[in-house]
Amino acid sequence: MQLYHIDPYINIHLYREGLNEKNIEKFFLGDKKEPKCDIIVEEVDDPWVKILIRKKAREYKVPLVMATDAGSSVQLDVLRYDKKPNLPLTYGTTDSELLRATHAVYDNPGNNKFFFEFVDALIGKDYREGQLEKIIDMREEIPTSTIIPQLGSTAAMAGAIVAETVARIQLGHDYPPRVIIDKKTFRVRIYK
Repeated sequence: MQLYHIDPYINIHLYREGLNEKNIEKFFLGDKKEPKCDIIVEEVDDPWVKILIRKKAREYKVPLVMATDAGSSVQLDVLRYDKKPNLPLTYGTTDSELLRATHAVYDNPGNNKFFFEFVDALIGKDYREGQLEKIIDMREEIPTSTIIPQLGSTAAMAGAIVAETVARIQLGHDYPPRVIIDKKTFRVRIYK
């Protein structure tokens, strides 16, 4: 593993089957072999696993950080369940709206309309600009193998922002619940 080349003393706890209802408690609470979670970086694609992780983060009062990279923008969401355990599962959307959108994705597999409604519920609609809006409205073809075009430079920026955010939260700093950074225009939008 590459991680051992970077840090030969790192402790890795692997969940080969992924996170699920059977192992999520151990993931959050730890056991004799692994520590409990003190912060979550939520970067999974499966909508139900996203919901499961968020519910448990809220239940156990663990802060959750998620970055979304779409085109040239990085969106950072910070849910401070450790400070406000009654926060919703995502910023700007009620739990019932998010759960309804999640069910619709599974009830209508492969239907982009329901997928984008889930994305809207999870991260808002700010990503729907320029080329992405044309793709979503089916006025333009998808130029990549994924539904939402992603650039390597944007993904690298998202990773750097998440790493900085996690470190700063651990040091006691606060962040707004949502920040969007557009590297094409250098515009930064901060949500309160």
